[in-house]
Amino acid sequence: MEKADKFMRWSPGLPRFLIQAQRGTEPLAPESITLPDIAAARREAVCYAGELLREEADRLQSSGEWTITVADETALTLFSITLLWTGAPALSPPTARPSPEVKKRK
Repeated sequence: MEKADKFMRWSPGLPRFLIQAQRGTEPLAPESITLPDIAAARREAVCYAGELLREEADRLQSSGEWTITVADETALTLFSITLLWTGAPALSPPTARPSPEVKKRK
């Protein structure tokens, strides 16, 4: 997924954060962004998750789980957001079940 240039911003004096998305076991390219503090990084990660949900909904369904990890510039993980797809049993294809035996009375 191509991200807007906002993820490649850099401002001297501001901390740099790395946002890394992982689709199942497949990591996507990390995005680097400078923000004033960790609270701003949390808000940015939530917006990033929203973009993934909007743009990659079909892939989320097929892969089951996405994780978005935010780290500082030393690669120390600060927090993660997990997006988990759980299909409802009513939407699953029916499985063959043996029918219960009905005992007849004599």
